[in-house]
Amino acid sequence: MVRTMKISRLILGFVAISVLLATSVVVLTNRLGDALRSIEQAQERRHASYQLADELRRSSDDLTRFARTFVVTGDERYERYFRQVLSIRNGVVPRPEAYGGVYWDSVAAGEISEPVRGPGENSSLEQRMSAVGFTEAEFDLLTEAQSRSDDLVGLENEAMNAVKGLFDDGTGNFTIQGEPDRDRAVALLHGSQYHSSKAHIMQPIGQFLQMVDERTSFELMDLNRNAWKLFLSLF
Repeated sequence: MVRTMKISRLILGFVAISVLLATSVVVLTNRLGDALRSIEQAQERRHASYQLADELRRSSDDLTRFARTFVVTGDERYERYFRQVLSIRNGVVPRPEAYGGVYWDSVAAGEISEPVRGPGENSSLEQRMSAVGFTEAEFDLLTEAQSRSDDLVGLENEAMNAVKGLFDDGTGNFTIQGEPDRDRAVALLHGSQYHSSKAHIMQPIGQFLQMVDERTSFELMDLNRNAWKLFLSLF
């Protein structure tokens, strides 16, 4: 009888330990799953950060390209592309599907239709930057770059209007009519001031990329270290 009771206690103890171990494994497995999801989310945020910075850089380059092409050719579709780039960046026009990469190269080459008003993500670049979760310093760098790009748009507008014989009346409005001045327009978009302004835009973008790279590298390092510890705890 006593021996039977001892065996029963041993069995109960074994079952209790087995249940405890199984529970621990389940808990650790769930925590490991959460850690791996956190790593994936951090990588997605990092990728989204780079994409937004690249979109800002590309939009500035597209504006430059279309302003310069319009000034040289006088083809009004390039001025139209210029306005559309701004409208999409400012959230006035919804972003077309697959907007990015070689989108405007394909439009300019006539391979795809230019954007039209319709369904799509109707949010400005600045709004999408706010949603990603940048630090205040990172957000300030990108918004500063966009502000500098917007300032350069003023010079690009001046050049494109000069081709049409329209000049600034001193209030920022191009209401003074005169002889078209393509030479002045070309000088505005190829002079030292223009190149300095372009470099001025790219400076905070470069600082932003470095800052995001450092922050997310440390974040991913900590998350990977935590996941590795949880993985080892399972054995």
